[in-house]
Amino acid sequence: MNGKNCDYGHPSSNKKQEITVEIIWLKTGMKVNRMKYTSTLLAVSDMEKSKQFYHDVLGMDIVNDFGANVTLNGGIALQTMEIWKTFVRTGNIILPNNAVELYFEEDNMNEFCRHLETFEIYYVHELTEHRSVLSAFMTPMGISLRLGKTWRLLCAVLYNRD
Repeated sequence: MNGKNCDYGHPSSNKKQEITVEIIWLKTGMKVNRMKYTSTLLAVSDMEKSKQFYHDVLGMDIVNDFGANVTLNGGIALQTMEIWKTFVRTGNIILPNNAVELYFEEDNMNEFCRHLETFEIYYVHELTEHRSVLSAFMTPMGISLRLGKTWRLLCAVLYNRD
């Protein structure tokens, strides 16, 4: 184990903070064990509305609900904006923004589009098919979602066009 001291200046303060970064290399022959990606965290201004959207519209289930922090199946975690602001040490959070997009795939596009029509959805553009992508729409908190065909379905469509 090798520790290295670094200066870390947070943009919201002029103070330099000293942190210790531990670099751990676990080697088994030529294999290097890497960090495990577990989820994408989204800061939301309305937790209840967000939980309802991800469940009702996208069919995602709540795995853990700790109030201000909620984990959904499929690798998405939600956190209240209040907690997020304390973590990033700024109150300057801009929603909606167009720098993030979550990508979902669906085999039965027609059925899912009919399902979407039962909700009040803000579409980035009309439901149009462009190779693999059918639609882009927004969550109530302004996060862009893109809906595409699964690779299996896309390959079948492209194969049948020849």
